[in-house]
Amino acid sequence: GKIAFYKKTISRNPGVNFYAFYIERIEYSAYHPLNSYFPNADGGRNFEYFKANLPAGLTLTSLNFKDFEDYKRNNYRSDHHWNIRGALAGYDIVYEMLAKGYPGISPKLEHDRIITYGDILFAGSFAGRTLNPVEADVFEVADVDLPPYRVFIDGKEVTMDSKEKYAAGKYPRAKYAHHYNYFGTGRPGTVYEYVFENGSDRDLLIVGNSYKWPIYAMLASHYHRTYTVNLLEHENFQLNKFLKENPVQDVLFFGDPDAVFLPIN
Repeated sequence: GKIAFYKKTISRNPGVNFYAFYIERIEYSAYHPLNSYFPNADGGRNFEYFKANLPAGLTLTSLNFKDFEDYKRNNYRSDHHWNIRGALAGYDIVYEMLAKGYPGISPKLEHDRIITYGDILFAGSFAGRTLNPVEADVFEVADVDLPPYRVFIDGKEVTMDSKEKYAAGKYPRAKYAHHYNYFGTGRPGTVYEYVFENGSDRDLLIVGNSYKWPIYAMLASHYHRTYTVNLLEHENFQLNKFLKENPVQDVLFFGDPDAVFLPIN
C-alpha cells in the first residue's frame, strides 16, 4: 500500500525532505450528509488510519473542514475541486509546513486580491457528468504578484498566459467548459517545471493531481526549480528514478485521497 511505498521511498532518498498535504473531499468526510444511510462510507476513517500509521520522515498537514457549511465555503458545488478560497487556505498551510524545513524561504505571498469573472457560470465536473441543470458556480482566481518565471512541459518551454487571456475575455463560452483546468494549464504533459530566478538554490517536486493548479506557481515562487507530475494521468511515473536524475531537496505529495493514498512505483 501507500504507507509501505512512503517508507521505501524515504529510506532510498536520505537527505530529502518528504511532505504530504491532504485535501479532504466530501466523499471521504465524516460530514457527508448521507453518511448515516451508508455505514460503509469512508467517514474520514482512511485519513485517521493514515495519521495513526504515518511513516517516520514524512511530515503531514491537511485541509479538513469542520462541518458541511465549512466544506461549502471552500469548495465548488458543481465541481470536485476546491474554490480559490480553499486553495489559498491550502497555500498558507503548505507554506508554513515547508518553511519549517527551509531556512531562508522567501516571505509568504500576499493574496488578498480576488478576481471574479461575473460572466462565467462555471458548471464543473459534477454538472458535466450528470448534465443536471444545477446552479452554476462563480469562477474566481487569485490576483497575486509573482516574480518573473519560465515554464517547461516535458523539457519544452511554453507560455502560460491564462491570466492575460481571461482578463481580455478570451476564454471558452461552452456551458460545461472546465475553467478550473483551462485557467490552470489546459496543456497535456507528463512533467511540468517552473523556474524562478529568485536567488534560491532549492528545488521542489510536487507529486499530486489537479488540486495544485490554483497555487502551483505560488508555491514554486519560493524555489529555484519546481517540478510536478499528475498521478491520475501518469500512474506509471517512477519517482525514485526521477529523483536520481533530478535531485531536489523537498518532495511534496499534494492533493485529495487519490493523490495522497494512491500507490505508485
